[in-house]
Amino acid sequence: MSTTSISKRFFVFGSFFDVVIEDELISIKASKKLVGKTVRDVESLGVNIIAIKRGSRWIKVSEDTEILNGDTIVFLGSKDTLKKFIDKFS
Repeated sequence: MSTTSISKRFFVFGSFFDVVIEDELISIKASKKLVGKTVRDVESLGVNIIAIKRGSRWIKVSEDTEILNGDTIVFLGSKDTLKKFIDKFS
């Protein structure tokens, strides 16, 4: 008997990402608690930032990218991790 992991593929900035179904993908507007933090700061809490929309443009993120007021952030993580993250920063 074999098992197969079901995944979804996302294409972001020229790269494909395989996302396992138990992971969630959400986007939120940056709260005051997030503004000024870097991607490194946020990802140390167990979530992954996939992309940031700044104004009308999607920007490619690095660990040193700073979150600005008005940014829309796309996160990837487990349901539990994302819930804890949202509770802390909303």
